[in-house]
Amino acid sequence: MPEDPSARYPSRYGELEIGPWENSGVASVARYTWRPPPERAAEFPASFALPLDALVGADGVRRFAPAAAETFLAHASVGGLAVLSEKHRLTPEERNSYRIRSYVHRQARGFREHLDRRFSRAMHLCVEGGASVLPCGVGLDGRGRGEEWSMAELRASGRRAGASTVEESIVLGLTEAARLDPHDPGELGPAGCAAIVRMALFDFGPADRRLDRVRSEEVRRRLLEAIERHDHLDGPAFRRWLFGEVDNVVHAVAKRSARGVGVSRPEVRTELLELAVEAHTSLADCVQAQMRAFASSLPERLGDAERIHFAGLFGKRDYLGGLSLLLVRDRSAWLRPALLDLLEDPADLRRQGVVLRMLEYGSMVRDRRAGDAAAKSRGLAKNDKNMPALTYDSDELLGEDKGADGAVDAENKRKQRPVERSIGTLAKVAASLRESRGLSCTCGTTQHWFAELESVADPVVIRDTCAACHHEVSVSVPHAEFQRLYSS
Repeated sequence: MPEDPSARYPSRYGELEIGPWENSGVASVARYTWRPPPERAAEFPASFALPLDALVGADGVRRFAPAAAETFLAHASVGGLAVLSEKHRLTPEERNSYRIRSYVHRQARGFREHLDRRFSRAMHLCVEGGASVLPCGVGLDGRGRGEEWSMAELRASGRRAGASTVEESIVLGLTEAARLDPHDPGELGPAGCAAIVRMALFDFGPADRRLDRVRSEEVRRRLLEAIERHDHLDGPAFRRWLFGEVDNVVHAVAKRSARGVGVSRPEVRTELLELAVEAHTSLADCVQAQMRAFASSLPERLGDAERIHFAGLFGKRDYLGGLSLLLVRDRSAWLRPALLDLLEDPADLRRQGVVLRMLEYGSMVRDRRAGDAAAKSRGLAKNDKNMPALTYDSDELLGEDKGADGAVDAENKRKQRPVERSIGTLAKVAASLRESRGLSCTCGTTQHWFAELESVADPVVIRDTCAACHHEVSVSVPHAEFQRLYSS
């Protein structure tokens, strides 16, 4: 084995205790426990320890993984902040900023905008009267060849890949689709990758909620002050305050004008989400610093292959918008097959692209939520299948004419039918128009746009907004073409 069993290795970077190696038949495993050096122990919580497991397979390469996944990020963030404070001589204000953002990160999963939903049943793939929430292009390759998969075809692909449950068939089916059409991290660039990651974390809603820089900084300051005033509470009390009263906090910040300019509650909530995204980045800084101290403490330094795996799991990655793989663990069930494949070769661009595409497929959660919300808002309205019906007045959407008294004439009344479509149908029309007209945005991706009808006259006007970079465009389309696209 690389090191002697049950030994301690002190260094100026920290002390490692390496437990005895055990052979599982497939790999050898040992527990590595990192502790701070004695001269810096006062900067860490009492009895601070960070355990990791090392696995060595037939290739002799050590692969490190958290021994306690549930608590690893919390411990690594505390240790990493101490390392950063010592290395960069952080001021008390800077240390407090990291600490506050750590609170926000820990609580962000409780925000109602946090995108976290499991697709464990076939019915979860559809809304309304059975319309699919599958993203456009699922089943096509990178050149647009092939045919888009139906919900049944997606699950069949998952079963061919080894799925034994409905949820596995959905996840593996989406993974197979992502492998057919992975993103190119180099083509997207850091900004495009970051846009995909942020939209996979939270539902930011309409992009026009964003504030200008001056108002954003003022609202951010007020939010941080409110959080700081309550950070003395213990964990459960802090969660009760943040979750039980967060709407009150948002309301209070919105009521107070930001330097003389009022802001709305949705705008304040958006700033809170932006703060949560920044909290992920701050935590990535801390984890990377802690794990560099861990690696520097190893008596036997990481080899080339070990270093690639170590950095791929614990380091900040451009293709993840500056986060580490551990920071997207909230999507572990969704990403598991793609992540396991990536960990075999963390530097492989195609495998990185599959993970990015799977993160992008998280838009299904947003579409499903939108469908659920639309159904809920209609209360008891049902269609002929006893399902919530998404209906539009057909004279507006499909162009029937009304008489002077507002009644639909006999011929049009005979033709009029409730139009049942997925909440994503308008989005698909907009996506088709973007593609045919070559429209794009500054972040280089057209996957996170919100489409809204501005006018139903002839021509129909659709306002299309990228929620990632906030680029906005109004698209006019003749009524006949809109009707064809909508009905197809």
